[in-house]
Amino acid sequence: IGRHITKLDKQQFLAIEQAQVPYPYPLAGHAWLAIQFWDTKASKEPYVWFLKFPLDEQSKLVSASRDHFADMVIQALGTEITGEKA
Repeated sequence: IGRHITKLDKQQFLAIEQAQVPYPYPLAGHAWLAIQFWDTKASKEPYVWFLKFPLDEQSKLVSASRDHFADMVIQALGTEITGEKA
């Protein structure tokens, strides 16, 4: 998305998401991410979300922006994204 595309493993992504480690590929003060989401019941093709989150001075994810994004997704999709019953 920025200078190159690099896959993050689940443990690395979790550590970045929890602001335990800095984002390894910052560009212009942001973490640029592409997340593939595939609900095989809803579509034969995967969804790709392109996300841009601000980073703090240590290149760690700003949790307020992450939380705001998560709240918007939950409001828009409800529990459909997790497959849970309401």
